[in-house]
Amino acid sequence: MARTEIHSIETTLNLAIDYIINPAKTNDYELCSTYECSLHCASLDFEDEFLKGTGRAKTLAKHMVQSFKPGEVSPEEAHRIGRELCDKFLKGNYQYVIATHVDREHIHNHIIFNNVSLNDHRTFETLENRGANSYENLRRISDELCEEHGLSVIENPERGTGKCYYEWQQDKLGKSWKSSLRSDIDSAVKRSANYEEFLSNMQSMGYEYRDRKYLAFKVPERTNFTCCKQKVLGWYYVKEQIVKRIERYNALKNGSLKTRRTGIIDTDESKFQNSKGLERWAIIRNMQEASKIINLLTEKGVSSVEELEEKLLNLHGERLELAERLNDLQDEINSRSELIKLLETYREYKPLYAQYKEVRAKEKFRSEHFKEITKYEGALRKLKELYPDGKIPQLESAQRKFYSLIDERNQKNKDYKSLKSELSELETARKSIGEYLDKERKNHDISH
Repeated sequence: MARTEIHSIETTLNLAIDYIINPAKTNDYELCSTYECSLHCASLDFEDEFLKGTGRAKTLAKHMVQSFKPGEVSPEEAHRIGRELCDKFLKGNYQYVIATHVDREHIHNHIIFNNVSLNDHRTFETLENRGANSYENLRRISDELCEEHGLSVIENPERGTGKCYYEWQQDKLGKSWKSSLRSDIDSAVKRSANYEEFLSNMQSMGYEYRDRKYLAFKVPERTNFTCCKQKVLGWYYVKEQIVKRIERYNALKNGSLKTRRTGIIDTDESKFQNSKGLERWAIIRNMQEASKIINLLTEKGVSSVEELEEKLLNLHGERLELAERLNDLQDEINSRSELIKLLETYREYKPLYAQYKEVRAKEKFRSEHFKEITKYEGALRKLKELYPDGKIPQLESAQRKFYSLIDERNQKNKDYKSLKSELSELETARKSIGEYLDKERKNHDISH
């Protein structure tokens, strides 16, 4: 069964939600779902309901975690179980965001739900948590669901391996020491022919290393070694993955990267050796296949093996750049989506707030329009944080930029798919040419 936990969120709800829906952890948001709120503006949607309550509650939301035994559940099934847990535990009474994280050995669900009920705007603490029994109910429902899905128990789950928001934020800004270490490892991988050379390259950048049970590096400005473990740097930086990355990168450079099967027929098989007619047919078919590949390469402007190698390396570089741009675009689209909602709130309630500033009986006016004024002040505060120079953009301008980014992302997605297809085609062509030339050399050696 899954391990479960629950705790309260009293500040920075938007940061908590941003952390759990991180696209790097959720397969680019594929493993994110919501109930009665939008994914990228959930904190504002929560606030809308929260303001309908008494306003006296300190808890803004609750954060649940449901962790599964490594290797026992797929990401999609974990997400479905998380949704079922929400339906049974929250009974459709509370807004929620659920995100399934796949960045660690154990798949786990993060669920953040509003502390205020959609029905009567009373708090979860009041309605469901008398005697602090919410954890027992959560664990019981989770256990029942896991039994239904045939999952086992995590006896001693690891604790305290989450990344704090500050560290995540610094990673996004490229400022944390872990981010610097990851970047240097990436650089060394690309410049290394093998694992030993990789370690040497890390040393040349000023790192000490320790290669025991876990590979570990001592960052120049720190006193302790940092282990290349999944829960420290992420699965992409464990020793086994580093070795695989070095092998893959070199396979790309020397042309031995695995590709789909070619159309070149293996005439060394016994059935061809025992039949001259069948062998002759296979040789003709191979010549036809080689001719077809040469025509393809000519269309691509490739006239030699060297040019083909150079073109493949360039295309792989373009693919990496496109993937990076797509990630940046998605981040910007998410930010713009929240900005638009802030600007809409700001514009809608600005006239009322101006009226509030002019009236004499301010306390009475604020009491009568508490929700609207609070929403305006919240939006204004966040906009000032985003634009400290006071130059708040127009809503229409932000919307044009948003749809422009959507269009660019859609086009880049098409370009990425096209590039992947061209790479696959050329890699197969390279492999076919290699196989054909090998056959020709063998035939030549036999005839002489």
